[in-house]
This record gives sequence, C-alpha cells and structure tokens, in this order.
Amino acid sequence: MSFKFCEDGSGDAVIRLRETEGKAVKVAIVCDILDAGFWSDFNKFEIKTFRINKEGYVKETNFLEGIPE
Repeated sequence: MSFKFCEDGSGDAVIRLRETEGKAVKVAIVCDILDAGFWSDFNKFEIKTFRINKEGYVKETNFLEGIPE
C-alpha cells in the first residue's frame, strides 16, 4: 500500500493498493486518516489507485492521479 497527497494542490489523497495472493477478492478499505471507507473488487495481482477528496468521496483513478472518463 502507498499513501500520499495529490501534487495538484487540491488536498485530495491517493491510495494505491495491490492484490498479492493471486486471488480475486472483494475488500473493505478503511482510511482512518481521511475518515473514509469503501469496498473494491480486485482481480489476482491487480493494482488499483484511489483518489479521496476532503469530504471522503472516493473515486478510482489512473496511475497519474487523473480521473478516467
């Protein structure tokens, strides 16, 4: 897992997670620092990046922290 604040000055945070056991799973993700929690499905060995804004709203993003459209 990695955690950092966005470089665009928005105050949003980025969490990057990966599945390491080679299994498709549904996981609960809780970030106490930002008071945010959500569920996500991961395929085996998948890496996902999530952007969390100041209000705790979560959106999956690309590796460059942009929101895919």
